[in-house]
Amino acid sequence: MIEWLFIIAVGISVCGLLYSVLEQVMTRKRRLARRIRQHLPKDIKRLEDIPLLTRLTKPMTAAISPLLEHILPHRYKDLLAVRLSKSEAAMSMQELLFLKLLLLFAAAFFLYMIESPFLYIVPLLVFFLPDIHLRRQITKRQMDILYELPYMIDILGVIVESGVAFDNAITKICARKKGPLYAEFSQYLHEVRMGRSRDEALLAMSERVQLQDLKTFVQAIIQGERMGVGILNTIRMQARQLRRKRRQRLQEQAMKLPVKILFPIVFFIFPPLFIVILGPGLIRLMEVFLQ
Repeated sequence: MIEWLFIIAVGISVCGLLYSVLEQVMTRKRRLARRIRQHLPKDIKRLEDIPLLTRLTKPMTAAISPLLEHILPHRYKDLLAVRLSKSEAAMSMQELLFLKLLLLFAAAFFLYMIESPFLYIVPLLVFFLPDIHLRRQITKRQMDILYELPYMIDILGVIVESGVAFDNAITKICARKKGPLYAEFSQYLHEVRMGRSRDEALLAMSERVQLQDLKTFVQAIIQGERMGVGILNTIRMQARQLRRKRRQRLQEQAMKLPVKILFPIVFFIFPPLFIVILGPGLIRLMEVFLQ
């Protein structure tokens, strides 16, 4: 018994020693990798940063997605590419097509298992589920941009009023703020630094976002520069107009609220109230009439 305890103690000691040595080696490697990563560009992804499911399905995606691309119409593929760029989705076109194909096969297998003749439309509906999700993401992103735009233009006016140039003011704002609107303006700044004119970069940004308020702001900036109007006056006017539009939208949503709340009140609030208030009386009446 003592010999076994001695062997177990020696084994635990050896394992602990090996673990401490390996931990020291791995710590040095992690520290070295951290130092190297500090000097690399931010957009470079390491292999361990990619999700495991993506790494496992990437060979199948690369093999199957081109076949699906040949089958689908070009207009539909162009529409998917535009939606992916607008929604800032984390997947590529090949990954999206592979996901749609997986959903289609899963729905077909489910239909085969239950053997129901009334569910043949289910695979078609499931195939377009990612499209619905992309449209919802685009709508949510546009609403976020619409919410942040008046505040961003107010801050832009304050910074420009202090004597900072237009592009430098946008650079200062984008360096301190995060969100889809500031990501779009960061893309605008990148295009300007790459040699594109300010008008073309602003118009490209408005075309990407497809939001009327942002288009109005971009057109006002471009027309003001062409006509010689001071950019500060243009920004102030646009900020005032956007605040007024935002107030009108809020008033419109508040006026729609009674109509929207009518359905849950009638079907989910009134019936329990009637049961609680009139229920005991109806029970008493039923007992009286039955006697």
